[in-house]
Amino acid sequence: MWLSTFKEIFMLSLFALVKAQNHCSPPSLENAELISTPAPKQQYNTNDVVYYKCKSGYHFKGSSATKHKTRCTENGNFSPAPLKCYDLCDNRCQNDAFCNQGRCSCDQNHIGVSCEMRICKLPSVLHGTVKQVNPLNVDGKPGWVREGASILFQCDKGFSIKKGTSFSRCRRALGWDYGTLPVCQPDICEHSDISHGTAKPYRDVYAVGQTVTFSCNQGYEILHGDHQLSCGIGGVWSGTWPSCLPKKCPSIHLHNGMIDPPNARLTTGEYPVGSKLSLNCISGFYYRGISSKIACVGPPTVEWSSEPGVCILLSEFNDECQTEGKIMKVDGNGDASCVFVKPTTKLSQTSTNAKSGQSLTITCQVEGFPKPRVQWQKNDDVFRVDGLRITRTDSAITFKRLVTSDSGKYDCIAFNAAGSSTSTANLKVAADENTNESISTGEESSTSTDDNNCQDQQNTCNLAKQMKLCEFPHYEKRVCCKTCRKLANEVIKKSR
Repeated sequence: MWLSTFKEIFMLSLFALVKAQNHCSPPSLENAELISTPAPKQQYNTNDVVYYKCKSGYHFKGSSATKHKTRCTENGNFSPAPLKCYDLCDNRCQNDAFCNQGRCSCDQNHIGVSCEMRICKLPSVLHGTVKQVNPLNVDGKPGWVREGASILFQCDKGFSIKKGTSFSRCRRALGWDYGTLPVCQPDICEHSDISHGTAKPYRDVYAVGQTVTFSCNQGYEILHGDHQLSCGIGGVWSGTWPSCLPKKCPSIHLHNGMIDPPNARLTTGEYPVGSKLSLNCISGFYYRGISSKIACVGPPTVEWSSEPGVCILLSEFNDECQTEGKIMKVDGNGDASCVFVKPTTKLSQTSTNAKSGQSLTITCQVEGFPKPRVQWQKNDDVFRVDGLRITRTDSAITFKRLVTSDSGKYDCIAFNAAGSSTSTANLKVAADENTNESISTGEESSTSTDDNNCQDQQNTCNLAKQMKLCEFPHYEKRVCCKTCRKLANEVIKKSR
């Protein structure tokens, strides 16, 4: 038995020893490499030692040794940590420069020990010159300037900058910031079309110093611009290119009226084509004409777009409206017209909750011209009343005593020749515990009435049936109790 126990203890010890054995991954090296002897491995055991050296063109900073060593420790890391290798320029090269035998090799746009200084080559412009505003020349590189230098582009005489900008600066990130190199083009004046006229001599472009004379076709004249222009330095005309416009419309006289705008009228008493006027009457008068907005149109015929109207008394116009069966309406601008007025409706309440036994009146305020006709509907159907418990007029519905069957949607509809208007009231009648209602009609049940003793009046019942009056409590209680109650129940079931 002791032999078996000894074997178990030995195996556990061996397992613990194996478990305690740690490994190291290959060391992380920057710009360095492992020495091939012994050959590099994918995994190293504790206390394994490796040697490494810098790659070609790199060295250990602060150390003259050509190689170093590091050891795999029990915690799975190499110690001491591998040293970093630097290039021979100690990584000081900037702006994408590379180290060449200990010196930074710069591109053509940079100078300096670390290639830190931006330089720009002076551009050349056809038919122009470049002038340095603050010279910052580069020694040993003619035609180059350092960052911060400014230049000014100048075109030769007879030329002007048409594209690009006249100023630029050498900047660290962008170089020259002019974007597009300026272009010096000859100074010319461009020709613009002149409608209903001619330009002599006619050319697409005019050189500096050339002159052009303008004339208009028959029926037109120059109202804006100059009759003669010269092309100046920089391609700028000496004045304003002219416009040939047609002759003018005659003046307007509006008795008891106003012309707006008042300053649109010229000193000659005429209006040019395109003039727009608004004709209005003074207070108490109405403008009668095709249109109160007129414009001077043409050619070939220069005239007002419509014949100017006249101002008449509002009282006279009102008489004419009444003759047509309409009313006179004057808007905020003082314009009057004969119109029908579309109806408007407004209910005294739009949503009401009540209890059976209460009284209620729903009023409908109606306006319009001519006087609107009024119709009441319940649940989108014609609303009939018995004239006893419920009465109705054009302006109101009165319930002398509400029952639950009165619940529903009530519409007040007004209409005339101008249109219609509808207002809706929703009524909900709840049963009162202190009030008994007939199941079929909503009227009180009479404790003194015995249906078994009620005698139908057959002729009267047949008439009530034909006229569909059995749904009203009056006919149920006073005309024929049995037949009408049966018919009323059928009406209620259908409505539900």
